[in-house]
Amino acid sequence: MSLYDEAEKAWANRDLHAAKKLAERFLGICPSHAGALMLLGICEAELDNEGVALHLMLAAINHGAKDAQSYANLGGLFSRLRLEKPAQEALTKALEIDPNNLMALANMAGTFVNEGNPEPGIAWADKILAAAPSDPGGHGHWNRALLLLESGRWGEGWDEYAIGLKTGRRVGYRAYPGTPDWDGAPGKTVVFYGEQGVGDEIMTASMLPDARKLCEDVILDCHPRLVASWKRSFPWLKGVYGTRKDKVINWHTATHFDASFALADLGGLVRRKAEDFPKKPYLKPDPERVKLWRKRLGPGPHWGIHWRGGKRNTNYHYRSLDLEALKPILEMPVAWHSLQHNNTLASAAENRDERRAFEAKHGIWIDHRDDVVDDYEETIAFTAALDGVVSVCTTLVHTCGALGKTCLVLAPKGIAWRYGLSGEEMPWYGPWVRMFRQKGHFEWDKVIGDIRDELEDRITAPDRMMERVA
Repeated sequence: MSLYDEAEKAWANRDLHAAKKLAERFLGICPSHAGALMLLGICEAELDNEGVALHLMLAAINHGAKDAQSYANLGGLFSRLRLEKPAQEALTKALEIDPNNLMALANMAGTFVNEGNPEPGIAWADKILAAAPSDPGGHGHWNRALLLLESGRWGEGWDEYAIGLKTGRRVGYRAYPGTPDWDGAPGKTVVFYGEQGVGDEIMTASMLPDARKLCEDVILDCHPRLVASWKRSFPWLKGVYGTRKDKVINWHTATHFDASFALADLGGLVRRKAEDFPKKPYLKPDPERVKLWRKRLGPGPHWGIHWRGGKRNTNYHYRSLDLEALKPILEMPVAWHSLQHNNTLASAAENRDERRAFEAKHGIWIDHRDDVVDDYEETIAFTAALDGVVSVCTTLVHTCGALGKTCLVLAPKGIAWRYGLSGEEMPWYGPWVRMFRQKGHFEWDKVIGDIRDELEDRITAPDRMMERVA
């Protein structure tokens, strides 16, 4: 067996590091081998080294890898890098060679996710299901789910979203051995488990009161950062366990329940049309912490600012700005407080250095407290104590929505389904969360100007400059 054959075998067994090393060794012998270049590119992409992967895949195609699968791989990588035009060009070539190439069809549908134009993507997802009704890999149903939810077709979208959990496209954190999935029948004790990020859990927890009406008892397996918040907000829960990310748990063997269910899948039961969203606050902060923060902050107005969200694979570049771009907002007579967390491409040190440079250049102080952003109970209480928040699309928006706290959202054109495609409101929250939407990708100037105007209307003493908060 050649090194290349061994590399392909390692890849088939999902041993990425072994496949990468073997492909590299083989390329040391045959540096122009198209198959090995493409395989190494796939490995680098899977290991989140997209820039290296792109050059390897382009080299593979230049050296003769001009089959449908190679163009499908390249198109998928372009899409992942949010380079939609070259992605669609590569995928069109793949489909010219093989009109039923499932990866090309899936990646083509994916190029329309979060792009503000879901209908063509839905049509491509339908082609996947027509070409392969069994939908191996689940790409057809998953892309269709995201695109339907994005377009506000809630009932259909939730049905497809639930399929994503079964096919593995959507990762569920919790499996309880021997426990069936809840079938929606009333009168049972059900464990609902959160998934995805903290923001998604906060958003979907708005459906827990609906679960209470359907179930005899409700148990919540949640993110460890939210245990105290959910106990306080929903005191009627039979149990709250912060173990949804743990590989091993022990509480379930001593706790009676009849079934388990993904919290987000409640949408398929209780949020099937726009009118089903109650848009009421439901997250209760610790009142003593809020009182303490208001005392410490003193006279306002006090506003929070969050300017970067996401990671490379969650559209960081769409929902992140530099402080310099936000200067028209930050120069308003407001005491600004950084609520910027550190779980993005920018490190805590980079965020700190940016704040200091901005302060030195413009004389505008942005207060930042590590104790606030490191403890989400503190984040919630601190946010509740503020007059309002300006934020990109990130967990903080959901926190404000759940609290009933004013949030002015810098909304990109390439936006996730949770935020809706149009209008000033999100589907999940009331008018206290106001969307300021881009007309085109990276066109922030009007959004920033509109938020500045909104702030000016809200500030009761616009001529009074705020002092630095101690």
